[in-house]
Amino acid sequence: MNRLVALLICLSSLKASAAAQQAPPIAAPEGSTAPADLAVYSQEPFIIEQYSTTARYENDGTGERDLAVSIRVQSVAGVQQLREIAFGYSSANEQMDVRSVRVHKVDGAIVSAGQDAVKETTAMVLGSAPVYTDYKEKQVTVPPLDPGDTLEYEIVTRVLTPLAPGEFWFQQNFLDAAIVLDERLTVNVPLDRKVNLKSSASSSYTTDSDDATGRVIYRWKHANLVRHPDDDRSKAKSTHAAKPPDVQLTTFAGWQEVSRWYLKLGEGNAHPTAEIRAKSAELVRGRTSKLDQIETLYDYVAKNIRYVDASFGLSRYEPHSAAQVFSDQYGDSKDKATLLRAMLEAAGIHADAVLIPSSRKLDRSVPSPAQFDHVITAVPDGNDLIWMDSTADVAPFRLLASSLRGKSALLVPPNGEGRIVETPADPPFPSAQGVRIEGRVSDLGLLKAKIHYSLRGDTELVLRLAFRRTPQSQWKELGQTILTLDGIAGEVSSVKPSDLLDTQQPFELEMEFIQSDFLDWSSKRERISVPLARLGLPDAPGTGNEPIALGSPLVVSTRVTLTLPTNFTAQAPVATAVARDYAEFRSGYHFENRTLTAERSLNFKMRELPAPRANDYLAFTRAVTADENQPILVENSVEHAPDIPARARADELLEAGRASLHSGNALRAIPLFERVVELDPQNKQAWSDLGLAYLGLRRFADAQIAFRKQIEVNPLDEHSYDYL
Repeated sequence: MNRLVALLICLSSLKASAAAQQAPPIAAPEGSTAPADLAVYSQEPFIIEQYSTTARYENDGTGERDLAVSIRVQSVAGVQQLREIAFGYSSANEQMDVRSVRVHKVDGAIVSAGQDAVKETTAMVLGSAPVYTDYKEKQVTVPPLDPGDTLEYEIVTRVLTPLAPGEFWFQQNFLDAAIVLDERLTVNVPLDRKVNLKSSASSSYTTDSDDATGRVIYRWKHANLVRHPDDDRSKAKSTHAAKPPDVQLTTFAGWQEVSRWYLKLGEGNAHPTAEIRAKSAELVRGRTSKLDQIETLYDYVAKNIRYVDASFGLSRYEPHSAAQVFSDQYGDSKDKATLLRAMLEAAGIHADAVLIPSSRKLDRSVPSPAQFDHVITAVPDGNDLIWMDSTADVAPFRLLASSLRGKSALLVPPNGEGRIVETPADPPFPSAQGVRIEGRVSDLGLLKAKIHYSLRGDTELVLRLAFRRTPQSQWKELGQTILTLDGIAGEVSSVKPSDLLDTQQPFELEMEFIQSDFLDWSSKRERISVPLARLGLPDAPGTGNEPIALGSPLVVSTRVTLTLPTNFTAQAPVATAVARDYAEFRSGYHFENRTLTAERSLNFKMRELPAPRANDYLAFTRAVTADENQPILVENSVEHAPDIPARARADELLEAGRASLHSGNALRAIPLFERVVELDPQNKQAWSDLGLAYLGLRRFADAQIAFRKQIEVNPLDEHSYDYL
């Protein structure tokens, strides 16, 4: 208790100290659109007072980007977030200089960061892949900060070697994750250069032309005075539809020019060497059909060439040669696509690279390489295309991740006459999710069950990747997460996935779990939840103006078979059936011979609904949710108050007692613990739990006896002395 009081006093002192270190009120910068009274932002950890970006480009494609920032620190939390700042650039064609990093103290002093505060590193994700060390970060340790200080820094990045000689492009989103009082963007380009400039409706700009200097300057002014909640941004990210850039600029005249540039950039890189030809021949030997050959080569590249998660364009746009990727046995999306094309070429099968955005939709009106962050592969097949993404190493053949489906992308054929194509909206096979649970409830209400998943489609890919990238020692924790997300209570005891690389078959996952307090054995009548996996219906948009995305057609079925104790009966709920043109839901319940069977199925038939049908969809989801929330009425058939089962073992009694204690029912737990110590007086845990149950009912004398007994049994018990 003394330690607890001391800790509370310490925390109170820290809280008071932090409150005392809040920054004093500040004034809005001149010309800012921020409100005059900035006290409304007093709870923000920091405020960006000024954020200025200047980009200048020349006709040959070289250029320079300058960033000047002023941040007012308002709290200790802000100090922690700004202790170190980092800036990325591509050392293959750029040079970055940290011009200055300084702190303006409240008392007027200025503290500047020295050269020793700036370190250059390779991004961690690329550290184990030496060929990607072009992408660098300048990490700056900021001089000591206090609430009320102002951090200022200036960074310049020079484009020394243009990625596309004679061309340049630029894009930017204005800041929305923090309060920004005044954000400025200036883009300076040659006056005689034709550019394609697109600015969002909310981002107006001014233009200044100067014949004397031969330059034209575009200027934007922006402010972000409302910080969006983190959950809103997370929800937006989960839709795979990040908002387009506020400003986009490119000198490319059209998509064919972009296609020719990329084709020339990687010219010859997909040429199959003798080693690649030999490996391809070995892999396709005995496979007579073209589709089998394609699948075999795809499987090799997907599963054997390690994927380096370097976004297309982050370090460079030019792919490494297929020979180097084959030798190194790793590559990013463009490199794995290059090797796959080379191996297919060696087998006499032509394939094309496809540039695609994974996090947003392609804006067809702005032909800019900056829109792409991923490269996949397509094989012409008559009037169709066979699609492959070799970066998802455990993706079934032809399955694209949902973030890549239904997207516009740039196909780059060998003649350079690129064209915009649409990726498939759905998986190449019917999607299905089957969940089966078989369980038995003990006389003391403990549920032991096995759950079996059989998955095909998007969820299959998610779980394959999750198990592939999680160490086996952590699979139990991963299984626990899956069970919890499916709305099933219980503690996972074992996890067994099927072969992660056997992508020709559905992904199978079997887990065993225990729910200690599933049924109150001492109650005459109780309502329990059916342990079925939640169906997870998509939410309707809150605005009502957007279509309702249901995803690809999918059949979900879940079934549970539950055996109850001998003296229990159950009243099965009423079945439900709801049919629409876009989805159909059915449920059924049956109880016979102590066995409860429950099943639900949901069949999504359409990918989306128009916004005017939102009310109908909400009615459908309410009917499904109501069925999922239906309890089962369970009754104990004995006439008198139920007794503790005579055949129950001490370990079962202890587990049931602890479950009752943890659920707050000390009265029900006490007789269970008393029976444990009767059967096993030297039990290492039961006396302590019995004492806690007595303590919960304020039976202090009994609690003392139990705790002292625990110390007799186990003198090294780490809790009973504290309890006493």
